[in-house]
Amino acid sequence: MSANRTRAAAGGTIVVLALLSGCSLGIGTPSGVQPPAASRSGSPAAGSGSTPKAGSGDAAGVDVSKLDPCVLFPKDAAEKLVGATLSEPIDAKDQSQPSCTYNPDPNGGETAQATLSLGPGAENFYTIDVNQGHAFVDVPGLGDEAHLEPQAIFWKSHGVWAEINMLRLVDDDHQFDQPLIDAAKAVDALLG
Repeated sequence: MSANRTRAAAGGTIVVLALLSGCSLGIGTPSGVQPPAASRSGSPAAGSGSTPKAGSGDAAGVDVSKLDPCVLFPKDAAEKLVGATLSEPIDAKDQSQPSCTYNPDPNGGETAQATLSLGPGAENFYTIDVNQGHAFVDVPGLGDEAHLEPQAIFWKSHGVWAEINMLRLVDDDHQFDQPLIDAAKAVDALLG
């Protein structure tokens, strides 16, 4: 299954489960994180007030085709993030927009998934979420810009867009805010 289909399936699952359970997919503000300026003013959320421009994925010289997302985001880091056992990684093997996905453990356990996407794919996911009006909060101290939403974080660093998204069927998505920030900072340190 392609990374886009995997993300679409996971996103669809989240929406369906939220609707069935009556949960809101809104986001609070974790400690040290500020709502984007656009959100504070009452306008639709748009990250830091700007929408990413297509084609800016490797402008600062980081060649995404040389990055291995499964090395940048290893299985133990993905399992720590979601708090569950995951399957072996699936590397999309797309050099222009690499991604690595860890699906639920087929031997049972919690339903969980984690994916790292890099380059234009991550940037496109962010743009789609912005255009759909998702609520974001800016995350200071991570890359050139970083935006957090329930169970996903997007950031741009060294000219490369990156995203970690996850799926856990829980009542409080906010419990993953700090773990997402920590996981993104760990990946970002390897990008630099």
